[in-house]
Amino acid sequence: METNIYKVTELLNGLKVVVDMRNISNIAGVCIKYHTGSLSDPDDKRGLTHLVGHMIMQLPLPERNALIGGLHGQTAEHFVSIWGDCLLENFSKYTRSILKQVYSGKYTEYQLSREKQVTLQEFAEYQHNKLSYFIYEARKAVFKDYPIDPVLGSPETINNISLVDIINWQRRIQSPNNTVIYITGNLSDDQLRSVMKLVKSVLGQQSGLRAPQETSLAYFNKDEKGITGESTRGLTYVSVILQLPNVSDKHEKIILYSLLLCALTQYDPTKLTRLLRGKFRHIYDIHVMPIITKNWYLQIVTTTSNATAVKTGTYIKEYFTKLVGSLNSESIHHMFELIKLQNQLMFDGVGNSIRSFSRVLPIQEDMLFVGNALRPDHQKIINFISSVSVLAKQAVIFLDN
Repeated sequence: METNIYKVTELLNGLKVVVDMRNISNIAGVCIKYHTGSLSDPDDKRGLTHLVGHMIMQLPLPERNALIGGLHGQTAEHFVSIWGDCLLENFSKYTRSILKQVYSGKYTEYQLSREKQVTLQEFAEYQHNKLSYFIYEARKAVFKDYPIDPVLGSPETINNISLVDIINWQRRIQSPNNTVIYITGNLSDDQLRSVMKLVKSVLGQQSGLRAPQETSLAYFNKDEKGITGESTRGLTYVSVILQLPNVSDKHEKIILYSLLLCALTQYDPTKLTRLLRGKFRHIYDIHVMPIITKNWYLQIVTTTSNATAVKTGTYIKEYFTKLVGSLNSESIHHMFELIKLQNQLMFDGVGNSIRSFSRVLPIQEDMLFVGNALRPDHQKIINFISSVSVLAKQAVIFLDN
């Protein structure tokens, strides 16, 4: 495991710069992340944040070739990130090119029209990915009026977006107090000073507009349901959504949540799948994912035969309830050590580090190395897991319709 030096600098306008020094590679990377995602889109312009991400990536081919490094972008429900890496000796030039592109904000109607067509094609492909579509539909059925529309938006809302909308929304998203820049690599002191000077010259004087952050959550409604949905292969998707207890301290919540995921799979990601297969022969991969709003939930999705769908959902809930009885000080300590190791592995190496940071939820950014933040309180962990409430009512969606 490589040595790393982790430092956070916050400018007067609220911009955060995270430097993670790594000393085993001739590669350096940068990630620009905005703490605004698709959950903040206006209701009549769903897909706006995702489309802004597309426009930001509109780098002309000659300039893209001149980058001498990779360039990637992602829009999620809670953030937008632009990231890439290059050879160490080119890092200052590379960073300058990316900042110039990301903060140019100069677009044409033709570019917008072209990216709308790309997004509409992505939407058509998304609709044919039945598992992804079901996961979103399951959430929408559980949370009435919850703005969990796909990150892409819909054809109707995408066509509502104008060039003025793009420019104004980008300006708000890119507010310095809504931005984190993550730099990683074996940078020399001179290189680091040069990059910091560049960041300050481009962003240091910008004032902080109020960035949109999940404004649509005012529509959130807790309607308690579980859900199944029929697939086309004689199989059924099953989703069970568990509500997590309220924890006021966000660092503590991240640790408890991480331990919960670890406990759910008995320290082995394939354990729950094997247990279910032992009881129901037709069980396929299990997906466990967070739903983070003002309240926190855990969604478990699996695929089984039509005949065993309801029994599978019931068994997942029973398994989760029985799990508490197996927890003790030794098992919690083991889980805690595993989570520390997992976090270290995520950020091991420049390539992994830059990709990992680009995907970490904003609420987790202050806890890249979770083991240093809190020591496990065994009884608190047991109480947390045992107090999880299960959303139990059933609703059915037939995906073939």
